[in-house]
Amino acid sequence: MTTNTMNFGFEQIAVGTNINDIKVDPRLEQRASTGLPFVDMVASGKDTPAGERGFVPSEVILFTGGPGSGKSTLTLQMAAACTEVGHSVLFVGNEESSAQTRMTYKRLGLKAGFVIANPTFIDPPAGAPKDVVAAVGNNTLRTHFNALLERHKKAQAVKGAKKGHPIMIIDSLQTLNDGKWGLATSSKTPARVMNELCQMAKESYAIIIVIGHVGKGGDFKGENVLKHMVDGHLELVIDDEPESKTFGKRFLTMSKHRFGPCGISTVLELTKKGLREVGSKSPK
Repeated sequence: MTTNTMNFGFEQIAVGTNINDIKVDPRLEQRASTGLPFVDMVASGKDTPAGERGFVPSEVILFTGGPGSGKSTLTLQMAAACTEVGHSVLFVGNEESSAQTRMTYKRLGLKAGFVIANPTFIDPPAGAPKDVVAAVGNNTLRTHFNALLERHKKAQAVKGAKKGHPIMIIDSLQTLNDGKWGLATSSKTPARVMNELCQMAKESYAIIIVIGHVGKGGDFKGENVLKHMVDGHLELVIDDEPESKTFGKRFLTMSKHRFGPCGISTVLELTKKGLREVGSKSPK
């Protein structure tokens, strides 16, 4: 006997289900501070009390910006800051070697230790030659993600532990392969990879922040459908107008957010110790 259900995205809902019968997990009504006040403000708005700002568990945030804008720097800062406020963090860095990531981490003066990994496959590559499958082994994104969830569960069970959430930061979308259809730089794979990430977040109540590269003209390298799939779109844009008072500085803007206001911006300056806030004026 089959159950009369329909698949709406990431869950099975029985046909005829009344919206009043849907139970909301308390975790969805909480916000997780990133530990960086200017990121929390952009995500939640100035009118939200400081202690209630941040991202919502199960969110997937697409973080885009042009070359040299400071995306990787800011995500490293976020990884360390999130760890300091009690979250369990997994930093997936495929843009650089682990040694290079460590060097940048040290140069920025970051102290909080978080777990890093460098898988390029979400799952073992289906249909690949045996030597490729053997080389990948357990070094898949899902394996590292499940380990993150287990670490977080144990950390939260410790008496007196800060209340946190599992957070995975990925640098970048273009380096991931879904294990079935080819590299994420091909025309259709980014959407399949993002669909997997969205499902992982919704099933676990984890927060996933994933970098996506854009070209010099601001065009996103991938499919525009990605912006519609995610819960939030965070943009980091360099002010390249020589006559502007903020020339050379960065605008951090939440251009889309299902769980907060859109269009909130702040002005950042790239320093030797990372990005720091210098104002909250929106770009004209």
